[in-house]
Amino acid sequence: MAYLRKRKKGNYYACWKEKRSNGMWYTMAKTLKTKNRTLAQKRFNESFSDGFGDVRECYVDEWLPKYKENIGVQQLDHKTLDKYLIQAEVFIAFFKGRVRKISDFRREHIIDFQNHLQTKGYSQSTMAGYDRGLKKMFNIAAGLELLRKNPMDKIKVRKMEQRLIYFKAQEIIKIVEAAQHDDYLLALVLFILQTGFRIQEVVDSRWDNVNHTSRTITVIGKGKKQRRQKIPTMAYDAIMKLQGKWPTIFGRSQKQLYRHLKDVLKAAGVQGSPHTFRDTYATYSIKRMAPSDLRDRMGHASLLQTDKYAHAMNCDVPPEVMKYFEDWQIIE
Repeated sequence: MAYLRKRKKGNYYACWKEKRSNGMWYTMAKTLKTKNRTLAQKRFNESFSDGFGDVRECYVDEWLPKYKENIGVQQLDHKTLDKYLIQAEVFIAFFKGRVRKISDFRREHIIDFQNHLQTKGYSQSTMAGYDRGLKKMFNIAAGLELLRKNPMDKIKVRKMEQRLIYFKAQEIIKIVEAAQHDDYLLALVLFILQTGFRIQEVVDSRWDNVNHTSRTITVIGKGKKQRRQKIPTMAYDAIMKLQGKWPTIFGRSQKQLYRHLKDVLKAAGVQGSPHTFRDTYATYSIKRMAPSDLRDRMGHASLLQTDKYAHAMNCDVPPEVMKYFEDWQIIE
């Protein structure tokens, strides 16, 4: 049962008794942010008319089916959905017999579970995945009004360790060879490989933005930031075979270009994605230019984003591959 209480020369508070998972009762309080009794009573009645501190009961044994039902309506791919459900099962199983209700979970339980994962020798990436999974689970529980306080609110979700993936020298040769039979595919591969554009920037590249005298192109990147850079000779000669067919250089949607690039990679027998072309461009080009120049070329907001490419590759690059990354120029 909740009741009003006023601190000496201070605000009114709503107070109530709450039984924790250890079986002990605690006095809880929440400020109503006013010293006026009438206003405090009004806020109390508006906010806590159902009895402050009361939430819908959901026992731990009943939670997983309810969680599966509610997370299923969210737009998640099957792989992510299965991963979240498995993580929830592992978490609930760890506290079996120790926690009765979902509302009994506290921040200390989250920390206890994280320590357990660390003791078991899980990698940082796996633990970061569990952090995101628990955040999703407790956010859904809070939305269903099953929690008094979300235990993940003050838990910092770890970032996953990201390993930089780029095409090796022999893989680049295979990719270019796989695209040689089709002028469109060759132009697409050379353009994205030699400019380092994001896939959406490739989609948005228009003939109107190409200066044929200086062989440069103006592109709008993230945050609607505009940059202008030179189109290397091989890429320029390849795209000129497509001129006049569409207002945009490649005349396709992002999904279609993505599929074209995946088909080329499959034909070449190389693992990767369209974004791997961008990472490949940066990894090889940083051998020939200063990080600040590469930052401008890539459209990065900070050098911190660019520095990760500096030590990604420590081996020499064959001339037949390096030729794709030597014909560059920063446009002021």
